[in-house]
Amino acid sequence: MKLTPRQQAAKNRHIQRKYAKDLIQPSHSLFRRYYPKQYDSMEKTEYDLEIKKKQKKKEKDEFFKKYKTGVHSQQMRNTLKLEEQLDGKK
Repeated sequence: MKLTPRQQAAKNRHIQRKYAKDLIQPSHSLFRRYYPKQYDSMEKTEYDLEIKKKQKKKEKDEFFKKYKTGVHSQQMRNTLKLEEQLDGKK
């Protein structure tokens, strides 16, 4: 039995709705509703990374305060440059 164009369009819409959930990206607002475990996991990972960044910045600031003047200033600058280069490669 051949479908009319209207019936074919209805069938196509039904198929699109059925698989629309699989096409949702993490940036989409419905991602949290359909994939709560993955969303929570991503949020936890982002939170952990943010804490690590803050800790690293704090350590860097303390290092900078300790060695910002005097004989060690050039060594400090070189060390910071090397750390930034290594962080960029990861």
